[in-house]
Amino acid sequence: MFEIDRAEQIVAFFAMQEADKKINIMKVIKLIYLADRKCIEKHGFPISDDDHVSMKHGPVCSKIYNRLKPNSENSTPNARRSPRKRFDKLLKERMENDISLMNQNLLADDLDELSDAEIAIMQEIWQKFGAMDQFELRNWTHQHIPEWQDPGRSSIPIELKTIMKYVGIQNVDEHHAQWVSLQEDIKKLASLS
Repeated sequence: MFEIDRAEQIVAFFAMQEADKKINIMKVIKLIYLADRKCIEKHGFPISDDDHVSMKHGPVCSKIYNRLKPNSENSTPNARRSPRKRFDKLLKERMENDISLMNQNLLADDLDELSDAEIAIMQEIWQKFGAMDQFELRNWTHQHIPEWQDPGRSSIPIELKTIMKYVGIQNVDEHHAQWVSLQEDIKKLASLS
C-alpha cells in the first residue's frame, strides 16, 4: 500500500546523499526505481510500493513522480487543502528540476518509515549509481532494464510480476499472489485504525 510519508522519506534519503542536500527529480526517480528493483530481487517486494511505468526517459515510480512534477498536487497552492497529498514534511517545494531537504541535518535515523534493510539497499544503489547524473541514469536504464519499453509520448505500466520475472524471482505467479494477498491484509488492517 503506497504511503506518502514513506515515499517522502525515500526521496529524502537520496537528497541526503548529495553534498548540497538537493537532487534532480529525474535522477531521484531513477534511483528509487532501481532501489525498488533491487529490493524485489533481494526480498521479493519493492520499497516504495508505488506503481511502476515506462516513460520516455525510462522507468518511473508514478505516484512519487506525480508528486514531484510541476503543476502537480504537490506543487500547487490548492494542494495544501488536501490531507497529505504533498511531500511537505521533509522536502521543500520543487525549484526548477531539483528537490531539496527542509532540514540539512536530517539523518538516516530520522527515516523511521524505512527498515534498516531498505536503507541498506538504497545505500547500495547510491554507491553504484549516485555519481551518475540524470541523463547517464536514463541511458543506463534504457540499456539495462529489460522491462522498460519506449512508450513514445505516453506511458506503459510495468507490472510487478514483470519486474519479478526479470530480477529472477522463482514461481512468479505464486509469489505475486502472496504479495497481493499481503497487500489486501494490510489495507484491511489500515481501515481498522
